Amino acid sequence: MAVWWAAKLLGLGEGDEVLVPAYHCGSEVDPLVRFGLSVRAYDVGLDLSAGIQSVAVAATKRTRAVYVIHHFGIARPLRTLARWCHERSLLLIEDCALALFAQSEDGSVGSAGDASIFSFRKTLPVPDGGALVLRDAQKIKDVSLAQPPARRVRFELGKLFGRWVRSQMPTSLDSWIGRPTARDGDTLAGSRGERLPLAEDDRFDTATAAWAMSRVSRRISAAADPMAVKSRRRENFQFLLETLGTTSGVRPVIADLPEGACPVVFPVECDRRNALYRYLLERKITAIPWWAGFHEAIEWEACPVAQRLKQSVVALPVHQGLGRRHMAYIAECIRDFAETRAVAPAESDAVADNG
Repeated sequence: MAVWWAAKLLGLGEGDEVLVPAYHCGSEVDPLVRFGLSVRAYDVGLDLSAGIQSVAVAATKRTRAVYVIHHFGIARPLRTLARWCHERSLLLIEDCALALFAQSEDGSVGSAGDASIFSFRKTLPVPDGGALVLRDAQKIKDVSLAQPPARRVRFELGKLFGRWVRSQMPTSLDSWIGRPTARDGDTLAGSRGERLPLAEDDRFDTATAAWAMSRVSRRISAAADPMAVKSRRRENFQFLLETLGTTSGVRPVIADLPEGACPVVFPVECDRRNALYRYLLERKITAIPWWAGFHEAIEWEACPVAQRLKQSVVALPVHQGLGRRHMAYIAECIRDFAETRAVAPAESDAVADNG
């Protein structure tokens, strides 16, 4: 919703081109496409870096804006890119959805863009809620939003509660409630080279564009302690980084934790992503096959690194509800998987259903 409003309030029009990083969820690209904009991707490095050179190669005469993402809560310095955009009269849209409470050497995330987008429910236990920050505050004065329907808020709260209940159940109850399945909106990547379509949950519904953040989310967010949230997430991330750094066949995507980062998950790359995901899910670890869907508006042949990451990354939880014993259990499961992988016959990476 914030992406859609950013396009509208920044004055972008039908047919204008926006450069987007090829490694993305798709939920941030879909509102741009539905707004009538043309999206053109620039690839990223395996370390998720994307310098001015990558952006410059992708830019055309139709380009009006550059979209950047702070992947996994690691804030990227944008001062040089912001200057490059300014010199060419290009708008800079800064996606901070995964980087709430994060900072970089430039300061707090969101300070470089003409528009900056935040998502609260990526970091806090809320059913909805985000924010759009504009450099030109006058552009936002006429925006009027309404409270979302109560039934929608109750539905989202129910999903959160259901996931929590599931996480508390002993493994012995799995036979009663059925095998563990992917969470709503998550899916397994297909076999190597296959591109799964974007999940319906990641499609933008224009009917929701005028919804404000719900009152229950405002109350929960107001009670959060940003420093405590950030500190615990960093501790959990650092523990996995130190513990899993040399695990065979499971490579941490991020090699170090920069000062100021507020990680949303711990991403690892595995050439048997589906097998690892199933292995963890069966052990009650809510891992995510990260960004497995491919939006049809992107020319993927020109983005080999993003394709590789989309088909190989699993995100491990590091949220503030977890402590050292939880992280030790996750690390133990990853090591067990790596050892089993070394001696077990290759498993199929065919598409798995959710039940």
